[in-house]
Amino acid sequence: SSDDTPTLALVFNLKLVGIDYFLEQSSNLKIFILSSKSNSIDDSVITATTTRANVDLEMLGESMKYVAPVAREMGLSLEESAAMAGLLGNVGIQGSQAGTTLRAMMLRLSAPTGAAAGAIQELGINVKDAEGNMRNVPTILADVAKATEALGNAERLEYLKAIFGEEPAAGMAELINQQGAAGVEAFVAILEQAAGENARVAKVMADNLK
Repeated sequence: SSDDTPTLALVFNLKLVGIDYFLEQSSNLKIFILSSKSNSIDDSVITATTTRANVDLEMLGESMKYVAPVAREMGLSLEESAAMAGLLGNVGIQGSQAGTTLRAMMLRLSAPTGAAAGAIQELGINVKDAEGNMRNVPTILADVAKATEALGNAERLEYLKAIFGEEPAAGMAELINQQGAAGVEAFVAILEQAAGENARVAKVMADNLK
């Protein structure tokens, strides 16, 4: 049926560039791709991430095993998720570590309690819109960056630990630093224009085999 076409195309294209492992290990991501609200719903986003950030397909697949189910529920686009995983990869936070960092971030932002709720309130940050839906995550991170930019490093890290948890705080510090300079949004924009990336990579690989 026509409904099978995206799945068949996804499997064909991913196999074409030699990433069977990715398909086997990341069924959650495959579902995420097909159900995403992304502007370019295909595997080119994945290929573009691995060609532009310090992550390979295995690392990104491992990250998305943790991120995809939560991101899908929260309406986070594939481009946003991949961009944040890629930026964490650029500072050496990769694979499952990046996945658990991003998952913790989304879960704690979606329902902040205790110290997290207190820190968010003190910083004057709104994580939900007027309808009670979670706001765009890169925008929230930009708000956190702006609210903490005048603080010393230690005080800023304490806020991040309170909001995101002890372990993810270092990753979130770097991600917020990137977002403060519009890093995540810029990478998202690149990935949104990634249509055809997989075909280009596959063509290069095929040409190299001639």
